[in-house]
Amino acid sequence: MSLHYEQARFARWVTQLATDEAQTGEALVSGSVTVARGLAAYQNNLRLAWRNALAATFPVMVQLIGEDGFTLSARDYAQAYPSQSGDLNEFGQYFPQFMADYEPLAAYPYLSDVARLEWLWHGAHYAANHTSLRVEDLMAHGAEDWLSAQVRFAPSACLFEANHAAVSIWLAHQAQADLSSLQVHQREFAIVYRPVWRVEVRLIDEAAFVFLQALRAGATFEEAFAMVDEMNLSLDVVALLPVLIDAGIWCDIVWTN
Repeated sequence: MSLHYEQARFARWVTQLATDEAQTGEALVSGSVTVARGLAAYQNNLRLAWRNALAATFPVMVQLIGEDGFTLSARDYAQAYPSQSGDLNEFGQYFPQFMADYEPLAAYPYLSDVARLEWLWHGAHYAANHTSLRVEDLMAHGAEDWLSAQVRFAPSACLFEANHAAVSIWLAHQAQADLSSLQVHQREFAIVYRPVWRVEVRLIDEAAFVFLQALRAGATFEEAFAMVDEMNLSLDVVALLPVLIDAGIWCDIVWTN
């Protein structure tokens, strides 16, 4: 048998996708260690690596579920979505969706939203560096040209919308705040961004979310303002723009005039 065949068979067994323990053990284990103990060591190491990778990506989820609960969730996730990459930073890609359908924790639907937010944070952390737009860049032309301009979002900038108070829950776990009065079943919006080296999460209102979502889809500033008006929302652009510039969520501007 070829080395490639044996390696593939061993990998299938370690991930519990194959059940030929005896044959695999005879081929790969020798000495005083039993087949079961020898192969179980590899399985345990793999489970631990997957669990630790998920815990590093979803630290708030660990706090919400508890160490034991997260370990069980990670085990079940690994069985449903085995790692397909040599980079374990990519392992948690499907964890938010998994949590949305995870029956043992179905009574806590906000968990999947928290997981989605943590995955965005993770992506922003590893996103490419960028040069942020400055106030001078936005003010380089007159008001009419500015309204007809488009902006390009930075690689690390993300928009987040949830049907639960996932942002407040996440922020509270950064500062150990009191969550006793939190209304869990409330919609929340946020921007996730990395102006320099540290990822930040900031709550925004629905009007700001609609405005930014329109810009991200390619709308001009004027078109984005119109979408906010169509939804009968109130946007304080004078207060919002300095926040967005300081957050560095834009990396380029396109003057269409």
